[in-house]
Amino acid sequence: LLKKLNVIKKDILLDFDNVKKKPPRHERTMSVATVKAMFKEALKQSTPVSFHILQLLVYCGLRRTVLSKLLRSDIVRTEFIKNGESEFKYSVKARDAKGGKNRTIGVKTSVGQSLYDYSSSLTTEYLFPGKKDGHLGGMAVANRIKTLAKKVGKPEISMHWGRHAFASWSLHAGANLVDVSKALGHSTVAVRSLYL
Repeated sequence: LLKKLNVIKKDILLDFDNVKKKPPRHERTMSVATVKAMFKEALKQSTPVSFHILQLLVYCGLRRTVLSKLLRSDIVRTEFIKNGESEFKYSVKARDAKGGKNRTIGVKTSVGQSLYDYSSSLTTEYLFPGKKDGHLGGMAVANRIKTLAKKVGKPEISMHWGRHAFASWSLHAGANLVDVSKALGHSTVAVRSLYL
């Protein structure tokens, strides 16, 4: 456009490769065995923080910035009566996510109970307390996942792989594409298709 307007003599974009056309350095898929190994390594640590970060990553698909700023109150347990018995549903509130959006993500009962018990055991405001701003920073969260990945022999794994795993596993389990897109906080289903 600038060339057509005679603002510049040469279209400088022609000198750049379109990086979107290049294949990724690593296929962003994590096997169930790899994730299980990462959970096993997380349980060996002196605190449960990495374990619960990994839970939120692979079962909710949260970005590291949202995950790092979760409050204890963002892990929600809702009681309901089924056949005269009390049961619970669990969800995670993702606040101030990308684009300033908020959303609620349902979590399977066993994971939700684990997260809820952990959050109830804390006396801090944040789910993952830290020295800076009261919570762990996004990079500190990412480093915990990277450490687990290296311990299981998969150093290429990053936080974002957890979002891919959440999306892929949800769809393979029969979840609706629109619902998965909403859970990931994507503005359109077209954005979600980049994860497949």
